[in-house]
Amino acid sequence: MDRILFVDEDLAFMEATKRRLIKIFDIDIAQGGREGLNAVAGKGPYAVVVTDLHMNDMDGFEFVEKTKKI
Repeated sequence: MDRILFVDEDLAFMEATKRRLIKIFDIDIAQGGREGLNAVAGKGPYAVVVTDLHMNDMDGFEFVEKTKKI
């Protein structure tokens, strides 16, 4: 089963999305960029990573650049 990582600060949105897709994909959620980086480092690789562009700890572009180094 393909694994997806959702990275966002809106936990309610991620949980709702996860409930809709859980039968099709193995989904992990991370609340913010730093938690997302920890998920990629500890549980990766993921087939798809979906990230918000505007997060408090880092923006989505910075998150993607940092995941390339992991």
